[in-house]
Amino acid sequence: MARRAWVLWMAIVGALSLGLAAPLAAAPDRYALVIGNDRYESLPVLQKAVNDARAVSQALQSIGFRVVQAENADRRTTNRLVSNFVTMLKPGDQALVFYAGHGVTIRGENILLPVDMPKPASGDGGLVRDEGIVTDELLKKILDRGPSLTMMIVDACRDNPFEATGLRSIGGTRGLGRVDAPEGVLLIHSASPGQAALDRLSDRDSNPNSVFTRELIPLLKQPGLDHVSLAKRLQSGVYKLAGTVGHRQMPDYVDRVLGEIVLVPGGEGNAPAAASRPAGGQVAALPPPDKPAPASAPSASGELQNTVYLDTRNGRITIRLRPDLAPNHVDRIKTLTRQGFYNGLKFHRVIPDFMAQTGDPRGNGTGGSPLPNLPAEFNGTYFLRGTLGMARSSDPNSANSQFFICLADSPWLNGKYTVFGEVIDGMAVVDQIRKGTKENNGAVADPDIIVKMQVAADVK
Repeated sequence: MARRAWVLWMAIVGALSLGLAAPLAAAPDRYALVIGNDRYESLPVLQKAVNDARAVSQALQSIGFRVVQAENADRRTTNRLVSNFVTMLKPGDQALVFYAGHGVTIRGENILLPVDMPKPASGDGGLVRDEGIVTDELLKKILDRGPSLTMMIVDACRDNPFEATGLRSIGGTRGLGRVDAPEGVLLIHSASPGQAALDRLSDRDSNPNSVFTRELIPLLKQPGLDHVSLAKRLQSGVYKLAGTVGHRQMPDYVDRVLGEIVLVPGGEGNAPAAASRPAGGQVAALPPPDKPAPASAPSASGELQNTVYLDTRNGRITIRLRPDLAPNHVDRIKTLTRQGFYNGLKFHRVIPDFMAQTGDPRGNGTGGSPLPNLPAEFNGTYFLRGTLGMARSSDPNSANSQFFICLADSPWLNGKYTVFGEVIDGMAVVDQIRKGTKENNGAVADPDIIVKMQVAADVK
């Protein structure tokens, strides 16, 4: 029975508001940063961190959070996301941060480990601290921005990942240690001190999520449940589930929040529909959910239905579509792809260090398909290198067939254009697409074309 190192991190702390050409209404005040790490280079590989991050991301979206998600993030990516996220917070904002991956405690500090954490020499805890993310420091960065609410859930398997590499002198024997929470923070650990958090109940357990996360997900979506009741029910649920295989695991929490927090208004929970109940008794309501609960994780055949092959003269670009973020836009891309619409179309606008745009049958940025324009499906996912977004005019609801691939991180697009996919293989091919100049707004004199574009499930 595997036990894994983990951190789930939930922090109601922040907002993201970035601009481009078109004006946008005030952004919602609930956002989430979600990171899941499985594929460690020098430490034991995990099985369910990415799955848990995806499940939590879907749950949060279903209750109105706009989610920024990263998977198998290295140190540079993690630091960049954290920096951007924290910088965007302003006083009174709320945000939720969820991290899933290896963690370790060194000299009383909890440290989150990116996937490229190097294997240190025996006793070299300083390297681990320098290369990792110290939770106290991250929490301080968040609190310095003046959030109205902060809620952190830390789920670490208590098994020191360095022990498996023969370095018992680094870190404690089990995952993250217990730390106190500052005022205004709810801190939850997935297991009490000295206990191990289960990755799965047995080798025959086919559930895609950890024992802790499978209990957490329905509680996040339960209407009317205040934060203390969520923590207590989480304790009880995990304890009972782990107990079915004779394992002792009880989540631990420290509540330093005045009043009560309710993530989902309404229902028959233990508190009125409210974001928080200050000490004076005044209740401030959270915005209601704006999306239905997403479907469960796709099967292998479902993944092929949401994978696209884009062939150019230099090779293939493999794209993962994200119906969980923008179902209507994904459906449009698949429909046009299956019609052969994109075959032979030019990359008519390619701006160095920014993006490559295609999908216009006129080849000059003014055309589209015969299908009607799409309503915007803006979401909180960052426009990072390799992200695919839908092009549009100044009208937010004018996307049709044109799309672009980011050649570099482009945070000013966040929340202003619809993210519908990401390159999962072939960025080197993307980088070879012929470019225009910034001075000429990326117009390409001799543009590359899409030789063929196919939905992976249709390829024989």
